[in-house]
Amino acid sequence: MIHKLEEQRLVEVRKAEKDGRGKLVGLTGKGRAFMDEILPPHYLRITRLMDKLSGEEQRELIRLLGKLAGTEMGGECGK
Repeated sequence: MIHKLEEQRLVEVRKAEKDGRGKLVGLTGKGRAFMDEILPPHYLRITRLMDKLSGEEQRELIRLLGKLAGTEMGGECGK
């Protein structure tokens, strides 16, 4: 996936300075512009979807998604 983003010049990949085995991936100017273009409409869609849920339902959704992802989100999640 990173290779395709690099081919499209959306990211640049460099070797890690301290450890040559690792790689650092960063957005290029083109990548930043692309994110600036696509993120606001994405956030708007998420906001419109979440607005359909009450505060309690939103917290439950976040808890359940955290459980599916295997992480604890929202403080009191998990067993």
